[in-house]
Amino acid sequence: MVDKEKIQKKINLQKTKNIISKIKGIQVIDYEGPSIFDEEYLRKINYFSSEKIADSKISDCSNDSEVTEWIYKLMDFQMDQIWYIFLNGFLVKIQILDIKTAIMGLWNETIYSINTR
Repeated sequence: MVDKEKIQKKINLQKTKNIISKIKGIQVIDYEGPSIFDEEYLRKINYFSSEKIADSKISDCSNDSEVTEWIYKLMDFQMDQIWYIFLNGFLVKIQILDIKTAIMGLWNETIYSINTR
């Protein structure tokens, strides 16, 4: 791997750690990366397709508590459950410690990180 690539990987890992560290209600178990979900793979499975149909919808005018409730009902979160988050090319293995706090944090921090790239 070229030095530039190693440096970029370290930068992305640090960005990921910075984002995840702000999320309350979870415990980080591990950072796994680079992820198998690279851009080529995501394109291959039509992840970026505009033709996908949503499993569920919520108004873009919804407030944070409405979004939290919607995600809670949709995802069937449970205490101590293990989840993976795909962020900056890494899979972050987390454990849910407080469901609603975790949902709110994951929503706010990951959306913020996507919108500020």
